[in-house]
Amino acid sequence: MRAKGFTQRVAAALQPWRGPEFPDGTLHKLEIAARIDYAAACSLLWEDWLAYGSYVHVRGLAETATRAAWILGKGFDSCVGTEESRARCYELAMAATLDEEVNLFVENASKLLLNGPTPETIAASAQMLKWLRDEHANDECDCQGNGRRKAEPLIQGLASAQPGNQLRIMDDILVVWRHTSRVGHHTGIERMLRSDGTRAWIGPAEPWQRVQMFIAALKLYASVAGWCAERFSDAVGRQLMEEMGGLTHAEVLRAIAARHPEQFR
Repeated sequence: MRAKGFTQRVAAALQPWRGPEFPDGTLHKLEIAARIDYAAACSLLWEDWLAYGSYVHVRGLAETATRAAWILGKGFDSCVGTEESRARCYELAMAATLDEEVNLFVENASKLLLNGPTPETIAASAQMLKWLRDEHANDECDCQGNGRRKAEPLIQGLASAQPGNQLRIMDDILVVWRHTSRVGHHTGIERMLRSDGTRAWIGPAEPWQRVQMFIAALKLYASVAGWCAERFSDAVGRQLMEEMGGLTHAEVLRAIAARHPEQFR
């Protein structure tokens, strides 16, 4: 699990990172979220049957990479506002979503025979939302005070950008997001089906499927971690990217790719 363990290396390298709350604090949160999704995907991909559960985490990585790119203004023809205001916009979206979740829990806790959020939690959530909404009202933005919650319009913006503006990772984001989103809306059982032409049965993920998912997860996480590391230190960013690149050359990955050249380019 060397690939999963590398997240500890990133965490240690970025631990001293301190910068403005917006955007650096927001980007650091996104890196931590990406780190969790990447590590979770690695854990699931380690086992052939559990590998099917990795899709939701790889989708999370695609969306997190998109949001980080938008805040930094990378890969778009144009972005409203500044890095600071875009970070605040996303923080507002998170706060609004959290406040909705808190209130939903308040409404339904008794049905689940749970105590529900404390008054302190409810008040803190509402206070955070109000503060961010007031702060963001002074920014140039078109979110109408709601924050940008949905990743899909941002992904479409990446995909439609002029060639000179497009990210190298754009195709990975778009293809992975479409592929994993479909799994989210369907049972995904068709990916488990195996057939010899006369009968069909459920089978574990093939090694090449797991390798493809791992490479997608690594590239997406590397983008987020790299962008964050570059803000902290160019030297640290270059070193981390070099080490991450080495993970794709592991002997087992090369062996699987060699056995299935039709699945890899």
